[in-house]
Amino acid sequence: LQSAGLRGENEQDEKSKDKQCFVRKLDWYNAEEVRDSKRMINPNLIIASAVVYYKEDVIPLIQTLEILLDPESTAGTSGDVAEEPVEALLFLPEFREAMPFFREKLEEIVNTHAGWNLKLDRVRLLLDDNEEGGLP
Repeated sequence: LQSAGLRGENEQDEKSKDKQCFVRKLDWYNAEEVRDSKRMINPNLIIASAVVYYKEDVIPLIQTLEILLDPESTAGTSGDVAEEPVEALLFLPEFREAMPFFREKLEEIVNTHAGWNLKLDRVRLLLDDNEEGGLP
């Protein structure tokens, strides 16, 4: 899920040298806390893993993603539009009861925002115990 296209790997400017990484626990049921976190951090990449378990958590998670991904939702204290698109990598388990509902709601918010794209890819990581102890 991303709010615009990917930035190229070769783009190196003064701004990218000053980037920092933050790990932050967010209460999906507290939209104001999510907005405050966005104002403080102004993320350009969100990584989430195995966040969909229960159907009752889907709507608060979707609302949290919408706040964090929307470039017009208070990017800074002045309320300016974010300079860079925000991207999200969601590593989701296939076999959870709430997954069909989550995908449905995710597609709905993507379709309501101009310029948002949803790309559903499946990635499998296969590890092989070879003699060198590394990947084949």
